[in-house]
Amino acid sequence: MSLKSVRNAVIAMAVGVFFPAVCVADTLLFTNKLEYKDCRVTGIEGGAILFELTTGPQKKPMAQVAKIIIDNEPAFNNAEALFAQQQWDKATDEYEKAVRGTTKQWIKEWCNVRLLEAAQKGGRFDVVVRNYIAVALKTPDTARAIALNMPKADSAYLPEAIKAAQAACDAAAANPKAQEVLGKLIVDLNTAKGDAKAAELATQRQAEFSMRANPNSPETLALLMRVKLAKINTDLAAGKFDDVIKGIEAEAAKILEPADQLTMLWAMAEARKGKLGTGGTKDDWKEIGIAYMRVVANGKAADPKVIDSLLKVAEIHATKLDDKPAAQAMLKRMIDEDYKGMDAAKEAQALLEKIK
Repeated sequence: MSLKSVRNAVIAMAVGVFFPAVCVADTLLFTNKLEYKDCRVTGIEGGAILFELTTGPQKKPMAQVAKIIIDNEPAFNNAEALFAQQQWDKATDEYEKAVRGTTKQWIKEWCNVRLLEAAQKGGRFDVVVRNYIAVALKTPDTARAIALNMPKADSAYLPEAIKAAQAACDAAAANPKAQEVLGKLIVDLNTAKGDAKAAELATQRQAEFSMRANPNSPETLALLMRVKLAKINTDLAAGKFDDVIKGIEAEAAKILEPADQLTMLWAMAEARKGKLGTGGTKDDWKEIGIAYMRVVANGKAADPKVIDSLLKVAEIHATKLDDKPAAQAMLKRMIDEDYKGMDAAKEAQALLEKIK
């Protein structure tokens, strides 16, 4: 070999050592039509795709990625192509095949996210739940941002989905953020199934998980309030009127959401009415009437609690305050004006007939 050849070989080796070339086999296509050929995808992190160009490391939001092509990953590339073509069933199958066939962890994670969307649009709820759990365990923040479309209450998928989510949640004791996300999934699944009692118990557990994961977040505080309001409603249904009144008085200053405030006002009126029973003076019943009118003043006309409160006030006027004209005027307005042609008008008409 000539001195010149040796010199060139040494230079080439030095360039390779000190200035390593970026692998130029991958392609990224974005929803805004931007395309990066000759790049190397290195992973996903915090909802972003990480990749390298000759200019250095880059990252873009995962949601902006339309399609990825990776060298030596045929199943993955086929899945991405089918996803881009909106062939949801076929894409679901190919992503599952890609997960089984790849050794790259980031591809598994990417497939889990894509699987969620493809399976949801393809009606494969069993696959949806399985991959949502996988995403929640690995990247809870990514899972938190995904909205699941729940099946109908009689879906055969729901019982198995609840079992799977519960098992994953129990096993994730060392991962509070994952438990928080999975806890909400369990609440949503039970709600979709129509099991109010199970959903309430799941909400209580979710509040515990949220306190561990994000104790001071607005979401956690709102969830804790939901749990407390659920207990108030449970006590109300059980006739524990003193507990309802004490619970509301203790939490009133912390109830900030308008819907929660309306629930609190209505529950307070109901508890005071229930506690009074069939006794009480006219002044006592005036106070109850005022309590119900607070609900009317703070709620929307179509809200069931507002309608119920109006009917209760009319009934109090007629049966406790000896003021049938006032009751009749209220009911006629409901029938002829505010709720004309609606079910509320029928309820008002029935009460009007009763108090004549």
